[in-house]
Amino acid sequence: MGSRKRSLAESFTPCDDVHLIDGFPMPVCHVARAHRSRVYRGEAAYGYCASKDEHYYGFKGHLTIDRAGRIVHFTLTAANIDERQVLPNLFGQIAGWLLGDKGYLGKDGQAEAAAHGLLLVTLVRSNMDDPRDPKLMAWFMNVRRRVETAIGQLVENFSFCDIRTHDLWHLTERLARKLLAYNLSLAMNW
Repeated sequence: MGSRKRSLAESFTPCDDVHLIDGFPMPVCHVARAHRSRVYRGEAAYGYCASKDEHYYGFKGHLTIDRAGRIVHFTLTAANIDERQVLPNLFGQIAGWLLGDKGYLGKDGQAEAAAHGLLLVTLVRSNMDDPRDPKLMAWFMNVRRRVETAIGQLVENFSFCDIRTHDLWHLTERLARKLLAYNLSLAMNW
């Protein structure tokens, strides 16, 4: 029973039917300096990160990975953009299950995603009833940690949130190189 080696192009094609999505803050500068900063004026915005319980000025990254941890989609938005507004960027790109956190919760987003072949599964708030199977939700929470691990590796190992550019073109080029390096490191470790 020999196993066929996969080519590099095959390891980057989104072939999985379970994808994970999460957003994370990418601050440009401290909030105290933001009002006099001319960097990214009109492109960056003020936002709030609930997990860090802090306000910031900058961007928000939205990362989508498959179960193996490969990055299949990334969107950069201003910090004040709601996470649910990023979902239409995925339509036609991926299909199957899309696991997200409470930021993607909403009946309209789930219905729109279902119309495009995505089953959006999110956590519910503490004041909401959850009729779903507790074992399924435990699996969901276990798999969900993978996207947070990928974000942590991008931030720690690739300095993904260190924005050291002064215009959007250079920033997107820098982020694209780091995303490619992350996927290449995963492919080389396989």
